[in-house]
Amino acid sequence: MQSYAVITAVRNEAAHIDRTIRAVLAQDVRPVRWAIASDGSTDGTDDIVAAHSRRHPFIVLVRVDGDADRNFGSKVRALHAAEAALAGRDYDCIANLDGDITFGPAYFSTLLERLCHDPRLGIAGGWIHEDYGRGFVPRRQNMRAMVPHAVQCVRRACYEQIGGYAPLRYGGEDTCAVVEAQMRGWRVQAFDDLPVRHYRRTASAGSVLRNRFRQGRADQALGYAPWFEALKCARRVLDPPAVIGSALWLSGFAWSYVTAEPRPVSPEFVAFLRSQQRARLANPRQPIATVP
Repeated sequence: MQSYAVITAVRNEAAHIDRTIRAVLAQDVRPVRWAIASDGSTDGTDDIVAAHSRRHPFIVLVRVDGDADRNFGSKVRALHAAEAALAGRDYDCIANLDGDITFGPAYFSTLLERLCHDPRLGIAGGWIHEDYGRGFVPRRQNMRAMVPHAVQCVRRACYEQIGGYAPLRYGGEDTCAVVEAQMRGWRVQAFDDLPVRHYRRTASAGSVLRNRFRQGRADQALGYAPWFEALKCARRVLDPPAVIGSALWLSGFAWSYVTAEPRPVSPEFVAFLRSQQRARLANPRQPIATVP
């Protein structure tokens, strides 16, 4: 059985972090260390984590002076601070968990077993379930070849090869990690038999409409082909907040595209991602990495 460490970046997750910690404490196999970086929290998150840390020394609270506003660059810097707290620990995999999720007690033991049996599996994770008003159901954007940041478990060799998480201004560090891994020949898989409950729906922090515009800018920053972005927004037209959300998503992409905003990824990255998008158009069943 492989060993694992966990990093988590949280900001004002007092409503959820306790249940996430209890889910990890209930695991068949616990992590060698779990570093939780509080990114400028002001709502009691630190107190909850500190209380658990006193009872369970493998949990470490890392306090980070975050930016005034919630943003993805600040989140990744907090993840880097959490990663630094793993120094001196021996582990085979590093898991990045959000602070608002839960899963069953065999979650990590199952993931580790699958990583052990498949040496080319670089990034693995569970299947996100969210509550749309009638109980938890699988998230509509789930894909087997895309493991979202909330539940990414990365083989250490893969993590080091891709250079960890990139602090992208508009987010998408999880997709960036997936594409970088696939470029280097690693497999990526989300497992639909490992359900994960996500209590704060994706992109619900702050203004939902502002987040839709930001997500479009994130796609442009990663090098999405305009035609693929248009198809993606059309497919999401039924997702709340429906048409206006998709329109703002596409507007954010168009704004960054027209203003020729510099991309933080290499031309090779963009070429690889777009080749996957063309393959997806030719064969819709082919699993590729896309931002959920």
